[in-house]
Amino acid sequence: MNVLDFPHWRKVRGVPITAFVDLQIEYVADGRAYCIKETEAMLAKCKQVLDHCRKEGLPIAHFRQLKSSAYFNKASEFSGWIDGFQPKPNEMVFERQMPSCYANADYLNLLSTIDNPTSIFLGFSGESSFVSTSIHAHHQSHDVIFVSDASASRPLGDLTEADTHKTVFDLISLYGDTASTSEVISYLSEVVPE
Repeated sequence: MNVLDFPHWRKVRGVPITAFVDLQIEYVADGRAYCIKETEAMLAKCKQVLDHCRKEGLPIAHFRQLKSSAYFNKASEFSGWIDGFQPKPNEMVFERQMPSCYANADYLNLLSTIDNPTSIFLGFSGESSFVSTSIHAHHQSHDVIFVSDASASRPLGDLTEADTHKTVFDLISLYGDTASTSEVISYLSEVVPE
């Protein structure tokens, strides 16, 4: 994991968009193919960041996948938001069919209107959405921060959820920054809305 120099960030980065990715029932519903077992601690960390951003009036984006398939289908209750993570009317919502958050054209258009955009990503799922988003952001020369302890990954092959998550974040660190919840809240506490 990279160690971040937050005082340096304050000098060169503006107000970030904090993006809560795929906090959908599909990931926490027992017996579903996308279910991740160990989510209680990471969801508590997501809630800490969400509450902080709301209290400070910082920009919040919610992403969710909606597909024409048995999973993430808009008509299914499983595509809904996890309780406590429903967007408020003053928060942005971006829907997409592909894993990368950059698959939503409105989000990409929003970022094109910001000088040196920075996005903070937390939620589900590291092995899919976060890897693809990190590569897309890298190709756009956008600054991104992925919050390791406020995120979760599904197991890959013989790897456990935890081992997959560590491997995913090692990979993501090649394309963007990684941080802990406490580091991100500390950074966001220094941000002054423009």
